[in-house]
Amino acid sequence: MASVVSRGSEDLIKLGVGSPQVLDLFLNRAVGLTPSLQDRNWNSGPHIALEGLRPTPTCYGDERSEVAIDVRGLSFHYANGVEALSGLDLTVRRGEFVGITGTNGSGKTTFLLHLMGILKAQDGKVVVCGMDAKSTPITTIARKVGLVFQNPLSQLFEESVRDELLFALRNFDLMDDKASGAVKGVLGFVDLKGFEERYPHSLSVGQMKRLCIASVLIYDPDIIILDEPFFGQDYGHMRLVMDILMNLNRERGKTILIVSHNISILTGYASRLIAFQKGTIAEDGPMWGVIKRLNDREDLSFLVPPSVRYSLRLKFPPESRLATAELSGKLHDGRELYGCWCQDIDM
Repeated sequence: MASVVSRGSEDLIKLGVGSPQVLDLFLNRAVGLTPSLQDRNWNSGPHIALEGLRPTPTCYGDERSEVAIDVRGLSFHYANGVEALSGLDLTVRRGEFVGITGTNGSGKTTFLLHLMGILKAQDGKVVVCGMDAKSTPITTIARKVGLVFQNPLSQLFEESVRDELLFALRNFDLMDDKASGAVKGVLGFVDLKGFEERYPHSLSVGQMKRLCIASVLIYDPDIIILDEPFFGQDYGHMRLVMDILMNLNRERGKTILIVSHNISILTGYASRLIAFQKGTIAEDGPMWGVIKRLNDREDLSFLVPPSVRYSLRLKFPPESRLATAELSGKLHDGRELYGCWCQDIDM
């Protein structure tokens, strides 16, 4: 297994195949990276050159940044009496890349719907881009905040992929002579080139999900929110989606919020992690600090993936959590420097 991955990692990604978590753990252990990965010059000394790899992201929204989302005392009950949210307090600053996780039914999606004004706060206040989400029309909020729903069937209703993308441009009065080019460009971005005439509901679940993402990207909102964007995606397309979002965050200062149970992939992109539990925020803070605290909790340790959990147990530095396929490819090129003959090891 290690030999196959180390020799053909990029080919595996193109096929949509990710490496097993146990191999991820092994490869990090074999290399023995130091804690200060993002500060280290990998192009000098006797180390494998790891140019092009992403270090653990830094938080682009700091205390000097303007507030993008401000939630105070948010509570919400559904008609059946279920308490979905209870006294939430939360601030997200412009340019942050935030991962949101938690147990099923913990209030994550309900929280997102409040940010769009689809659900109205029964107690407390939600302010998004300076707008009170309770009193501001949804269409006004939607120009600034793009939401990709968990179920793509809830978001797709036009007769063709092209019309699905043009809908947002028409809705926000953004149609111009560049619209056709924008459609082709964003479809290429999400690996749907040539799909303009396809009926959206004829696509696979993963393709529909990426179409929903494209329908948000095309009108360029300030805040991009995705609810379980990895549903139906193979590993290669998960990486594609996250790379697009990372570029928007770093190059254009977009604020990104992603709800997902897949903490493994969030660690490579998000700088902050929020964990929901029973309608409240159980943990919130820098990614690896929250992961460590979750791992120490009897009630929420199951949220931490095995490879991440054992990395903490063996005291691997958080900054060494590189994408397995990228790292294994570099191991194949320079394994003699480390005496790491992956193909001879029985996994």
